[in-house]
Amino acid sequence: MFEYEFPRPAVAADIAAFALDNGKLKILLVRRGVEPFLGEWALPGGFVLEDETIEACAARELREETGVDGESLIQFGIYSEPGRDPRKWIISIAYVTAVHLAQVVLKSGTDAAAAEWFSVDQLPAVLAFDHHDIIKDAIEALRNNALLLERQRRDVPVLAFRLLGETFSLSALQAAVEVIVGNERDKRNFRKQVVEHWLEPTGTVSTGRHRPALNYRLRPKDPGLHE
Repeated sequence: MFEYEFPRPAVAADIAAFALDNGKLKILLVRRGVEPFLGEWALPGGFVLEDETIEACAARELREETGVDGESLIQFGIYSEPGRDPRKWIISIAYVTAVHLAQVVLKSGTDAAAAEWFSVDQLPAVLAFDHHDIIKDAIEALRNNALLLERQRRDVPVLAFRLLGETFSLSALQAAVEVIVGNERDKRNFRKQVVEHWLEPTGTVSTGRHRPALNYRLRPKDPGLHE
């Protein structure tokens, strides 16, 4: 049997899942139920199983540790700093995704003692491993992904849509993008771009404190938008 002469690292996936809650961008963290870093908060994640792809691992770990279905996972980083994990040499592949908060029921499991949403500007002071660094990069990856909407990129799913559910008003979409990117968008240009290139009207309206607004959804024919 062939023997590989070089040391082999363990490979893991870490997942940064974002949601909107009353206009605030939040990220999903789990409280570790095992060592190392027992009791500390961390991103959902875990080790790749034999005969499993890294993408399948990320979806499985997110589902097992939080109850969230890992759809539209987008890889954004590789973390391989020696000593990043006290157990052994471990390389982590990081993914970002987004979910509609109203459709999520959190349920912790496997080696996660709890799962909870945190505002990205009010994270725990201490996080396990190098997860502060990964979260910082994940926020930047989410921002770059949101900007693809205005650049009409069709080859990558735009995660901002997933924050809103199946139907949404243009105001809700613009507000979501502004929360992600951190600044206001020109209302006229933004709406012209997204309606022309991405959306179709549903024929329904949303009601609330303001006047009724038309609802939209993604055009089914646009490639790369639905997973």
